[in-house]
Amino acid sequence: MLDGYIARRYRLSSKLGALLDPLTDKFFVFFVLAILIKEGHLEWWQVGALLCRDFALLLFASYLFLRGRLTQYKVRAFWCGKIVTSMQFLILSGLSLGIGIPDLVFAVFPLLGGLALFELYFFHNTCFSAR
Repeated sequence: MLDGYIARRYRLSSKLGALLDPLTDKFFVFFVLAILIKEGHLEWWQVGALLCRDFALLLFASYLFLRGRLTQYKVRAFWCGKIVTSMQFLILSGLSLGIGIPDLVFAVFPLLGGLALFELYFFHNTCFSAR
């Protein structure tokens, strides 16, 4: 969040940065998930729950591809995505520090994945309806 704030505040944002920022976030999440799985700190259902938003993104990208609109879609951050990424970072940090995370917290992620899909689809329809 800090790097995005600095980029916007000082007008240092770029198309490359807009692409690399979420990719590096995903790399970090996948890297830490792999370590936590290997060390036995996470179960597979918890990993699946944490990645529900990412599955929603893949589903939406597949939808755009099948409709022939993938290249027309302008990638933007969305509120549900920011919430999920923040929660992922907090949970992964907590687990890395040995803090136990209740199962109920993991159960929120499928709901957020559904909300992300809804948000993406709603934005998609408003984005292309004017064309």
